[in-house]
Amino acid sequence: MFPIFPRNKVLAKEIREMATLDNKYRGKFPLIGEKDCMPVEKFIYNVDEIKGKKFTFTKESYDKIFQEQRKLDSINVVTFIQLVEEHGFPTEKKIGGLNFTGNLISLILHFPHFEHLVGEHIKEAAIKGDLPKWCYMYFYDRAQMVKDKPCLYYAIPQACDGPMDEELTKIAREKLEEMIVSFKNKKGEN
Repeated sequence: MFPIFPRNKVLAKEIREMATLDNKYRGKFPLIGEKDCMPVEKFIYNVDEIKGKKFTFTKESYDKIFQEQRKLDSINVVTFIQLVEEHGFPTEKKIGGLNFTGNLISLILHFPHFEHLVGEHIKEAAIKGDLPKWCYMYFYDRAQMVKDKPCLYYAIPQACDGPMDEELTKIAREKLEEMIVSFKNKKGEN
């Protein structure tokens, strides 16, 4: 299989830049321990210089770092909405295969706190086939968990809290599948 290169280099570059912000602190979060071994502000402002090093922070310090990441997530959501409005949804063909699977999907899965802003774009992309449907289902379940509600789709069951309502999940998945089939029929794809 050959890699898919981006058709829209501007859009591809924007997604890569957003992915950099998306991973500024994620994956680099220190462990929560009994006391700080580094002032949290030093960690926040020097995170790129101290990659791979292990630090222990208090819960309060950890929360400060998470707040910084949430600010970056907010910027990414606004940028994402602007990009979708200007270029359409960033599909694999538009931004390239590796950029799509390695950056865009990761970004989307970090947007559940902003479901009210981006949820319809993500759902529409899944229905049109521009995004794997599991990605939308997992995004939706994560958004439900943020609101302390039970998962609906159980796209990744081990990521969900609480027992699955099998009948409700079955109905939700069937309804999504019907929307996908209906869209394909309207487009003339059988």
